[in-house]
Amino acid sequence: MADEENHPLIADADQTFVSKEALATTKPRGSRHQHNANAIRYAHDLGLASGLTTLGVKLVRVKKGNQSTEHHRHLNDEEFVYILAGRGFARVGDERFEIGAGDFLGYRKSGPAHSLENPFEEDLVYLMAGTRCDTDVCDYPDLALRQFRINGVRYAANMADLTEVQPSLVASRDHATINQDQE
Repeated sequence: MADEENHPLIADADQTFVSKEALATTKPRGSRHQHNANAIRYAHDLGLASGLTTLGVKLVRVKKGNQSTEHHRHLNDEEFVYILAGRGFARVGDERFEIGAGDFLGYRKSGPAHSLENPFEEDLVYLMAGTRCDTDVCDYPDLALRQFRINGVRYAANMADLTEVQPSLVASRDHATINQDQE
């Protein structure tokens, strides 16, 4: 990923405006998904450049033969993808369908798993944005993996290793009441 070595995208002094000239003269950052070696995308991080802290916004390019990410779903974060150029395939839940310029995909929290792939010659280019909650849980159904993100730090566990904790014997009483009884 030669494009990974670059200088950061810069907004204006107030961190509100990223010009098309800044985009044209800055190489996008290449990244490979931590759970999928074929999920390679090149992105300009517009949100970071403009100082956004709770909303991530990226201009993304996926080359022929690559996927956008590992098939996943967020339990807290929401995302959207708006296709600007090229075409590809979207996988949402168990459905797979072709997408192209002008198509919009909205991924609600706790919605079905989703991912994109580009089997075509032309690059798939899209605008992607999503919330960045302090805490998120991300499921990767094809890998039987659950990932937790807490204040930017990621932890992953195999779904088979996660067991449900039995409800407390005092489930009908809230924590504050229990503490008052002990005083």
